Amino acid sequence: MMKVIKYFIFLIFNNFYRDGNHKENDMPHVTAAGCLMLYEWCVLLIGTFFLNKYIDLTFIANVLKPLDDIVYGWGMIMCISMYPINHYYFIKKRLFDRIYDEFKNDKINTKKN
Repeated sequence: MMKVIKYFIFLIFNNFYRDGNHKENDMPHVTAAGCLMLYEWCVLLIGTFFLNKYIDLTFIANVLKPLDDIVYGWGMIMCISMYPINHYYFIKKRLFDRIYDEFKNDKINTKKN
């Protein structure tokens, strides 16, 4: 399962990286980290929805109640908290580059093989 998730991350990154043929002003690492952040946010939102059916999460709603006046307040807080984590692991620790090196010639990458 982990290999499938890593391959999904490889596909997102390579969509912006274009096998090293990206434009000079493009920032494929930052764009891919932002795209992954949106994917994580959607998974978190869906997970919270289904988890709320089994566990009462009203305490979270009470804590975040002051953010209801701000447009998209809860979503903005989630994005603000997730991007630094993604930036640290995928850009600073060069996880994108390691995943790219792992999958660019792998047999799962049928575009190359």
